[in-house]
Amino acid sequence: MAAEDVDPDGDGFPNLAEYALGLDPSVADPMMQAVRDADGFWFVFQRPAGRTDVTCTAESSDDLGLWNPVILEKQSEGDPELWRARDPLTSGDPAKRFLRLRFLR
Repeated sequence: MAAEDVDPDGDGFPNLAEYALGLDPSVADPMMQAVRDADGFWFVFQRPAGRTDVTCTAESSDDLGLWNPVILEKQSEGDPELWRARDPLTSGDPAKRFLRLRFLR
């Protein structure tokens, strides 16, 4: 239950993601909701400040096969920090889009 890729609370966030986002791995958290507007397709998330032992990247896809990096923008300082992952929808099918966060040690 302590492995990085295990999800003991069944909320879709494995332990490494819960740690990187400052979530409790024993409590189910709601999934992030993506928004589509004039800026493209995006969602916001919080991270504990100074958590440098886990790298966070964001990617988008319109077929779940090929993933491309998207823009990560810090929205606010403090602890926790607020971040936005934004896909400007400059390529691919904007009607069918997926966003994901990736975490690496």
